[in-house]
Amino acid sequence: DDIQRLVETAIMSLRETEQLIVREDIATASRKLLGATAVECFGIAASAVTAQYLAYKMTRIGKFSRAMGDAHLAVMAAGTAQPGTVQVVISSSGSTIDAVRIAELARSKGAFVIGISNRSKSPLIAACDLALIASWPETPLTGGAFPSKISQLLIVDALVAEMIRQDPKRLVELSRTAEVVSDRSF
Repeated sequence: DDIQRLVETAIMSLRETEQLIVREDIATASRKLLGATAVECFGIAASAVTAQYLAYKMTRIGKFSRAMGDAHLAVMAAGTAQPGTVQVVISSSGSTIDAVRIAELARSKGAFVIGISNRSKSPLIAACDLALIASWPETPLTGGAFPSKISQLLIVDALVAEMIRQDPKRLVELSRTAEVVSDRSF
């Protein structure tokens, strides 16, 4: 049935992404994120979901970042980026004009640019310093498809897990952020 097909495609997507993940690239990206003076996550449409999730997960471990789904705000952020800034640009297709422009502009200003895409050969990946590739590329008719999103979210979780491994005090921050949002009166 439909639910079983969704589950099976999600499992396949996760397994394929596991094979695509270059562990050293995850380690390098995590070091860059931990050392960044500013972290900006950018994605348009369904890719904004992944950008928001990355910003959320980083805030949970005490590394403030902001997510932008608005192309004008992202262009302004990229245009004022400085060395020490890390910009994570997410585009499933890797060919969204705004995403490519953001990556090129941020990089020209000295920011380190990490691309997350479901296509290894794309204009976005060519414009980035480091590429993290998820499986299940989308087509114009399958934009925002569950398998491509779940594989991107796996990359986000792998980044955050590696950040915690590299800097264990992030676990203290994780506890603090859990504490401030928990209602313990029950």
